[in-house]
Amino acid sequence: QAVPGPPMALPVPAGRLGAVPAERAQASQRDGPASWLPAWVQGRSPSSSSSLPACTKAIKALGRQRLWQEAAALLDHARRGRLEPDVVAQNVAIAAFEKAGQWQRAGGLLQDMCSEAQEADVISLGAAISSCSKGHCWTQALELLATARRGGISPNAIAFNSAMSACVNGEHWWWALELFGALVAARLEPTTVTFGAAACALERGRRWSEALALVEEMLRSGVSPDVVVYGAAISACEKGQQWESALGLLRGLRCAKLSADAVAYSAAISACEKGRQWEQALQLLQEMRRQKLNTDVIACNSALSACEKGRRWEPALELLGEMHRSGPRPDVISYNSVISVCEKGKQWHWALGLLRNMRALLLQPDVITYDAAISACEKGKQWSHALALLREMQQLDLHPNLITYNAAISACETGRLWRSALALLAEMQCERAQPDVISYSATISACEKAGRWKSALALLAEMRVGRLAANAITYNAVISVCARQRQWHIALGLLADMRGRGPLPDSITYDLALGACEEGKVWSCALQLLDEVQEWALTLDPLTP
Repeated sequence: QAVPGPPMALPVPAGRLGAVPAERAQASQRDGPASWLPAWVQGRSPSSSSSLPACTKAIKALGRQRLWQEAAALLDHARRGRLEPDVVAQNVAIAAFEKAGQWQRAGGLLQDMCSEAQEADVISLGAAISSCSKGHCWTQALELLATARRGGISPNAIAFNSAMSACVNGEHWWWALELFGALVAARLEPTTVTFGAAACALERGRRWSEALALVEEMLRSGVSPDVVVYGAAISACEKGQQWESALGLLRGLRCAKLSADAVAYSAAISACEKGRQWEQALQLLQEMRRQKLNTDVIACNSALSACEKGRRWEPALELLGEMHRSGPRPDVISYNSVISVCEKGKQWHWALGLLRNMRALLLQPDVITYDAAISACEKGKQWSHALALLREMQQLDLHPNLITYNAAISACETGRLWRSALALLAEMQCERAQPDVISYSATISACEKAGRWKSALALLAEMRVGRLAANAITYNAVISVCARQRQWHIALGLLADMRGRGPLPDSITYDLALGACEEGKVWSCALQLLDEVQEWALTLDPLTP
């Protein structure tokens, strides 16, 4: 990924950052100096030589209460009273802005300090960059680092850590890694927080192998990885589909006598889901429950998806029931996974029951739900249910897609409903769900089962017009129906077409062509075909005459 150019200049509001807001200034002119401040602050005289420590203390107190506007006004009040706030007072003000999330004011005050040749220090820098980190303002954090260096301030590890976090939070993880390298080059000692920010950057960048290397480097250097580092590394492995490495890190976390949090477990479960490790995913989910961690619907859905990918419908149903009994409440994604695994397991009755259950729970099924349910009915040869579901989803203003129509047409094929299959194929074109090879093949197969050779032949011609490459299965279906309807010359013509421009005929094709020759009593053609079979070394059905 390309690294962007230099960070933009920090946007600073017009006027001094510590200036009193307009409404505060008006109140001050009307009611006397700082009349809106707490009474114990009002009693301080700006001209008193002892009032700077008191002013600093007051700003600190206001910062603890997140009263940043009052803190800014008090700092400005001190300046106008010729107190000349020192670096300590201004650091306290920056900290007040940081606590209140006012990154622009914190950064602006630091830049004022540097530009006015005041003695800003690493404390000023750390607090200002920390405010940028909380605001996800990575460009401003980098700008402050550059400003500090120009002002002769050498950033410490805390400043680097905050800047790295700002880059990670701002989705610019590669800058965080650049800063990590700069910290090491500056001969600063990385802390656990530093490694945590680097691990998070690697996780965002899906660089799982480097995340593993980072953990190993920490262990070699004697710095103990914390839960943040382990969690980020596990998540990086999850994104890289490295379930074994993710589980290894989780074991390492336990060996370090650290308590894995819900984030680490959820990432490990998701890694197992991507690796089709349904047993491991369910085991981790049970561990989360035993440790009384927050087992949210995302973790449960990952485990359900693992069961779906592993084609394990019984454990998926069991987990769904457990979610209903103990929580969390299943959502549409939960049900979609379970209906999909029931479809793969040819459990059409369960798929329909789950769909009914969704309605009872006021969960709105989506296109994915209906796709899986219709496909389950197709596999269970329940064509009437499949067509009813298709019409039901249309009544709900859900638009069937290619998968939906193909499943419904395949259901019509099993039910020998050639007219319905043709109607659905035509409907697809009206609904802008462009038919593919599967759509045509299933419709041709429905026509073949019903003995409709003309319709099958017309569909094959449509495929050519639409530049869809018919496969051997499609051709075989058309040749089969032509042979059965004593259209041997058409069947042999289709075989010649396959030999001329593909697809290559297989043993089934020749079996069907020989059957067509038998029906037409064209023995010379049959002998010629047998010679071709021997030449291509194809194995025919032993029942072929």
